[in-house]
Amino acid sequence: MNVRNRAMFASYAACQAPFTEKSIVTRIALFSVILAGLTACGPTLPDLEVEPIRKVLSDNSALPYECVNYDLRSDSCEGLVTRRVKGDRIFYEAFALVPGPSDPINMRLKVDFQIEDTRYCGDMRNADLVFDGTLTPGQRSLLQELLLAQLISYGDVCGAYFREGEGYISVTTDRNGRVMPQGVETSHFFARPKPLRL
Repeated sequence: MNVRNRAMFASYAACQAPFTEKSIVTRIALFSVILAGLTACGPTLPDLEVEPIRKVLSDNSALPYECVNYDLRSDSCEGLVTRRVKGDRIFYEAFALVPGPSDPINMRLKVDFQIEDTRYCGDMRNADLVFDGTLTPGQRSLLQELLLAQLISYGDVCGAYFREGEGYISVTTDRNGRVMPQGVETSHFFARPKPLRL
């Protein structure tokens, strides 16, 4: 699934206002795009055959770390995803870095998905979002509150994979299969976690 929009982060990083509880409100729109491009309809599905999620999980059972938008030169990912599967349920956990007032902030998103045919779907209203970094308790609380409100507005979303070369194209859609903006990214699976990059 998509982790963020790089251009928006560049805009955020360029902001010169102090990182206060007041300024974090004005910047929240820049943070909202880290969450899998889950907004209005956008790009179309790749012209490739869908790889059933159970096959993706089976083929990569020895490679538990999914790297989103892997960069070979830096050997790093924009996002890192792990999953725990129990029957038809997928307990999904995604990690990413977002710019902070002084140091990058670690973001962790946990969602419970259900396998549905070739894809997996879940209700973002039940997501859990945690930040770890240099933030005051007030900043942390406000950021979580605002982004969770954004997640709630997304409702049900689904993820699907399309095989491409040695990796996959990962696509995030709404329940009706419409692709979200920024919802198409590359995915590669590894035995060990790769470092995250902004």
